[in-house]
This record gives sequence, structure tokens and C-alpha cells, in this order.
Amino acid sequence: MFAGTLCHYFKTLGSLLVAAIAYFLNDNWQLLQIAITLPSIIFISYWWVMPESIRWLISKERFEEACHQVKNVFKNIFMSADASLVID
Repeated sequence: MFAGTLCHYFKTLGSLLVAAIAYFLNDNWQLLQIAITLPSIIFISYWWVMPESIRWLISKERFEEACHQVKNVFKNIFMSADASLVID
């Protein structure tokens, strides 16, 4: 319940921020569009940074890469010496 409420707070804060940006950029709608779009360009870098999902790798029959991703997940979850027993 708290997480859902928190998401709505961020949505409201974003709407207020857009209204404030629009107020200060009065009549220049092109500059407003640039100011709103420019921060989202950061997400283009996710193409190279984020790995493919395990489900997608399996659906494309790239089993070795999927196994490697599963091993990375196990290493991150189980940061103990016993994790090697689970992985192997």
C-alpha cells in the first residue's frame, strides 16, 4: 500500500515540475518540449548498460547467456561461500 502511494507522490511531483517549467518558459513551446524531453535521453544508455532478461534469452535459444545471467543473479543474492554450491 505504501509503495503505491509513493508512486502517486512522484507522479504528482512530476506534474507540478512540468507546470513550473511551463510557467517559466512562457510562450516558447519548442523550448518547453526540449526541456521536458532532454532528461529522458539518459534512458537511451540503458540499451548498452542493462543486460537482456533471462526470459528473452531463453525464448531466443541463447541458453549459455541465460545461464550466465542466472549465475550473476545468484551471486548477487547469495553473497556467501555456499553460493558456489548452488551455482555449480
